[in-house]
Parts: sequence; C-alpha cells; structure tokens
Amino acid sequence: MKNKNTLLILSFLTIVSVGLLWGPDAFAVQEDKMKDSVNNLRTLLQGNIIAAVLTAGVIAGAVISYMKSSFVPFGTSIGIAIGYAFTNTWINAAYTCCI
Repeated sequence: MKNKNTLLILSFLTIVSVGLLWGPDAFAVQEDKMKDSVNNLRTLLQGNIIAAVLTAGVIAGAVISYMKSSFVPFGTSIGIAIGYAFTNTWINAAYTCCI
C-alpha cells in the first residue's frame, strides 16, 4: 500500500458503513409489513420506479467508467436509458392511437 494509513482508513470506513446499515430503517422495510413498505416506496417515487432504476444504472455506469478510465460502461448505460425512453414513448403513442 502506498500510504500506511490506508488500511486504517478502510477499516474505519467499513465499520462506519456497517454501523449505518445495521438498523432496520436502513433497509426501508418495516417488520412484517413488506407490502406497506413497497407501497410507501411507490408513493415516494410517485410511480416512477423504472425511471429511478434507469437513473441508478446511469450513475453506476458513470462510476464504473471513472474507475476503469473507459467510456464504454457510461456510453452503454446512456444508450440503454435512451433506448428505453424511446421505446416507452413509442409504445405509449401507439397505444394512444389504437384507443
């Protein structure tokens, strides 16, 4: 390791992240109320779960792209998001025309 404190810092960050994620509130699921928790999440996102997943995918692609120093993961995630948006709009337009 380049720095002697790197192992100490990584250990500290691991302990802190475990401490933050240990509680049941970190998982957004109430005990014995999975359906209620899912409904709360849907209400919070206002029915845009797919958009939230695609946004998370683009962000993950950007992070992986930065880590690999390559544009390919970011370009792929952007391409998938644009493709989904085009397909979704096209299907909604066709459905509207058929009705």
